[in-house]
Amino acid sequence: RVMVYQGRWSYPGKWVKFLLVVTGVCGILWSHGTVIGTVPGVSLLILTYSLKLLEMNTQKDAYISVVLSYFVVATEFLFSQSIPIAVYMVLVIVMITGALVGMNQGQEQNRPMRTFKLAGGLLLQALPLMIIIFIFFPRIPPLWSLDLSGHTARTGLGETMSPGSIAELSNSSELAFRAQFNKGEIPAQNDLYWRGIVYSHFDGTTWSPGVASPEDMMAEEGNTRTTVGNRLLTDKSNPVEYTVTLEPTDQIWLFGLEMASSISREIGFTGDFRLVKQNPVSQLYQYKLTSYRNYVAEGRLTRWMRDRELQLPRGSNPMTRALAKEWMKLEGYQAERFIQRVLNWLNHDNFYYTLKPPLMDGNIVDEFLFEHRRGFCAHYAGAFVFMMRSVGIPARIVAGYQGGEINPIGSYVSVHQFDAHAWTEVWLGPMGWVRVDPTAAVAPDRIERGLEQALPEFDEFLGNNFFSPLKYRDNEFINNIRLSIDYLNHNWNTFIIGYNPKVQMEFLKSLMGKVTPAKMAFVMMGLIGLCMLVLGVWMFNSHTQKNKDVVNVSYFQFLSFLEKGGLVRGKGETPTVFAVRVTKKFPGLMESVEKVTARYNYIKYSPLGNDEEEKLIKEFKNEIRDFKFVFMKSHINSSISRR
Repeated sequence: RVMVYQGRWSYPGKWVKFLLVVTGVCGILWSHGTVIGTVPGVSLLILTYSLKLLEMNTQKDAYISVVLSYFVVATEFLFSQSIPIAVYMVLVIVMITGALVGMNQGQEQNRPMRTFKLAGGLLLQALPLMIIIFIFFPRIPPLWSLDLSGHTARTGLGETMSPGSIAELSNSSELAFRAQFNKGEIPAQNDLYWRGIVYSHFDGTTWSPGVASPEDMMAEEGNTRTTVGNRLLTDKSNPVEYTVTLEPTDQIWLFGLEMASSISREIGFTGDFRLVKQNPVSQLYQYKLTSYRNYVAEGRLTRWMRDRELQLPRGSNPMTRALAKEWMKLEGYQAERFIQRVLNWLNHDNFYYTLKPPLMDGNIVDEFLFEHRRGFCAHYAGAFVFMMRSVGIPARIVAGYQGGEINPIGSYVSVHQFDAHAWTEVWLGPMGWVRVDPTAAVAPDRIERGLEQALPEFDEFLGNNFFSPLKYRDNEFINNIRLSIDYLNHNWNTFIIGYNPKVQMEFLKSLMGKVTPAKMAFVMMGLIGLCMLVLGVWMFNSHTQKNKDVVNVSYFQFLSFLEKGGLVRGKGETPTVFAVRVTKKFPGLMESVEKVTARYNYIKYSPLGNDEEEKLIKEFKNEIRDFKFVFMKSHINSSISRR
């Protein structure tokens, strides 16, 4: 396109354009497998937009390209709605609007800074209308709520867990979610267990959720009114309410403190106390939860559930099985005493917490407990559950996140991928499912103070993320900047991205009391009318000042002098024609009038550089001033001669 603009190449011919179209469409098919759908559709739009720019020749083509540019900008918000992207898109819109303004300007007005100032002014005038419509217009799901992932998993917990999988997440500084607690009542760090997914099946190497109950399968498939967990949770007390803003995961499970419930119709509570959403979380998702610090979870266990939570691969890890049975016998077959003995063993018998455990294969639990004794939370949780099941105690692994960083500016908790954690639940009869975290026995600092404080010296925190600001939290200056930016992002997500129909209704109720569609429409149209009235008055007043351009103002002074002599420039009369009429009536002013008119036409209608233009404008103003004295002298002489 640049070569065509410079005249070095000609416009592409029909066959070249045909080849470009076919190649582009084939490329989209190769990349996405189809041209139908959101992502392929956006790709096709950008392809056609680029080709239209290449063949742009007439003014009509230019208008089409500029208008199409606005649609291309809109598609960016399908993929990201962050503050940097929003700011960048605003700048792009100013550029596009500037192009549209420039296409409607004459050559004498076509100056870049002036054009962009006009474009910026137009957008600023539209800003109040945009805010009013954003607040009052009924909220509908935006285009960027579409699922664009193709169900490809992103960074986060997976559907299966092997001993090293969570350790890999601990090298990631990506944000998982933020949680804002009502009234700022943030629980203690060791109570921040964010439950996500439950692993019940073990094949000797990998843990997975296992067979789900029919009701849980209905919930996971979208029937989120099936909330089995609510029926199994009893003796609930000491509630805590909070709002979670979850980053995209492309999974259906959500995260919340134990045990969490929601009144939302699109969130279900399964039989193993997981929160599931109707559709995968492909975009930023905000939801409110209530968790109970005191509860009894499933005080009576069904046979089906007992069998699921006692499953072990046949014949695996014989040393662990033998030790567990021996200790259970020594503890008089009392589950709680047996659990405490295992925890004491992990705490006192040279077990180490590390992100870099040795590789294990075969009977991995035996190798871990009796040879290496170095591992991450998944190693300890898996070994603990294996020991519990070996002696007939129902147990399972719960994976999610533990802890989080409290932002003192906004009093909310930010949970990152390196906070990923695995713990266990054991079933203790009438007490129901009880959380037991074997990692707390090995590395209590991990639970009380976070991953960074729990790692040994040779395990560097975020070792693969040298440029992450989280790595330098000890630097007060960097940390304060990071927390301030995070607080800005949190408010953006809460009040802009998260401004859904429910939030809108709550906000409007606080402003207007009872909210009805008619009342919303009346207030919205009234405010829009008021804005239009203010804008109209401002434009009228600015129009009465004529053009603020220095050249035009000076020329208007020239015309006002002549009006005093009885000569008024007619509508549609060009400066040159008017000058001829003036010299006929005032022959003595011929030289001055022709000089002023010629200078005015040259400045207005000739392409000039900035320096040359400033010089000519200065000379033009001097000529107008000189004309004033010549005209006054001529006018006085004419008056004397008539007497």
